[in-house]
Amino acid sequence: AMEKAKAEGQGAAVYKGRLVDIASIRQAEVIVRQAEMTGG
Repeated sequence: AMEKAKAEGQGAAVYKGRLVDIASIRQAEVIVRQAEMTGG
């Protein structure tokens, strides 16, 4: 959903009925990377 929104020049998307913005996506990506680096 976010990739489509980015392609359309939008900064947010609706995913499973919730509004998700690009800042939230980036924060989640950082958390996932940190978990992967620590073996989580």
